[in-house]
Amino acid sequence: MTLPRQPATSERTPWRVLMVCTANQCRSPMAQLLLTDQLGRAGIGSDRVQVSSAGVRAAVGAPVTPQTADQLLRRGVDPAGFASRPLVDAMVRDADLVLTATRNHRSQVLERVPLALRRTFTLLEFAAIVAALPPEELAEATDPAAWVRHTGAARGTTMVGEYDIDDPVGGPDEGFAAAAKLISLATQRIAAALVHVS
Repeated sequence: MTLPRQPATSERTPWRVLMVCTANQCRSPMAQLLLTDQLGRAGIGSDRVQVSSAGVRAAVGAPVTPQTADQLLRRGVDPAGFASRPLVDAMVRDADLVLTATRNHRSQVLERVPLALRRTFTLLEFAAIVAALPPEELAEATDPAAWVRHTGAARGTTMVGEYDIDDPVGGPDEGFAAAAKLISLATQRIAAALVHVS
């Protein structure tokens, strides 16, 4: 895949990915921190890709849940210092890609910022499309935004097995483990693609 043209390093602004769930204490922090870690392992720092998260009904400044912290630590990611934040429209407008935990979250995002439609997906949906796209289809993308447009164009033609990640909060540890597994696999697919387009 040919790398997209980027402005000079001094002028380059980071590409922004926003993860969204409900309280911003479990699913979206997992997605944020795992994708950030996976990109870092591939040599892509926050100067190139910035990953953040928010919740549609989040409080300000809450840590991840203990079970979420446990799942992240099992994967070598330390969530210390993470603080939840409520979703505001400006976050969506500023993001280059918005990935939500469920279709309901996606709908809530689009109710607030309808113009974000072409760059808003559920996390599992986007990962499935990315995995199914032949690399040569994105070879003409000139920047990450073009990559998202190519991915969005395949939205209606790609089989997506699962769209939603169930909320494990209030349930047994097995639910957190299942959510973490889904999120980790999805972010790995996205990170692998971002290595080529960021």
